[in-house]
Amino acid sequence: WRNWKIIWVAPVLYAVVGGIEAVIAGSVVGGLLGGVYNSGFFRMSTWIPFVWALINALVLILSSFAIQGGL
Repeated sequence: WRNWKIIWVAPVLYAVVGGIEAVIAGSVVGGLLGGVYNSGFFRMSTWIPFVWALINALVLILSSFAIQGGL
């Protein structure tokens, strides 16, 4: 019962670390996509980075589980 007042720190810490990871991963993937599309002289829709962000989030969620033969 002594530590129940500080237990709220864990979700906040997870949210902060997740936010930092999202910014770094989004910047790297966005930079790579932008470079590939600019080098090929293509126009990139605003949906393409959004879809890649969803794929990145799903890969992170799937890789967080301990599944035999998984990612």
